[in-house]
Amino acid sequence: MRITKHAKERIKERHEDIDSLAMAERNAKIAFRSGLTISDVSKVSEALANYMRAKKRRNGSNATIRIYQNYVYVWRGDNHRLVTMHPLPEKFQEKGPELLVQAKEMRAERGK
Repeated sequence: MRITKHAKERIKERHEDIDSLAMAERNAKIAFRSGLTISDVSKVSEALANYMRAKKRRNGSNATIRIYQNYVYVWRGDNHRLVTMHPLPEKFQEKGPELLVQAKEMRAERGK
């Protein structure tokens, strides 16, 4: 996985707990491995899943979209190059944490 300079800057700029490029890289790797996928989210919120699908369409069929810590991460290409990160839209912020917990629980159940 590669992280573009733009993505590192956006993570550092937009994530209040990250203040270095090394932390941005570490966070992006965790988001890729542990972030919620469209499949995870679709079981608890079709609206949020549709939002993620639209992100994928805008970024190409080989884009990978994850939600991690109430942020949306977008990777492109077969080498999974992180191109940007931004907060979940406001309309998902209020219910976001609850939905994400539900999605994580469902993912854990599938893994058993």
